[in-house]
Amino acid sequence: MKKEHSNAKHKELTIDAISKLSGFKSRTTFYSVFKNKTNKTDAVYKRLQDVS
Repeated sequence: MKKEHSNAKHKELTIDAISKLSGFKSRTTFYSVFKNKTNKTDAVYKRLQDVS
């Protein structure tokens, strides 16, 4: 996963859009890799980003 997608300018992107931009063809695979790398679900990660 590319770090640039966590950048503030990408806040308006959906998780699906980030998945596709990162080269994932499967949403399920992206979610699995995302949770493995961040130790958070996408919803929890986004909520924490919105707070900061």
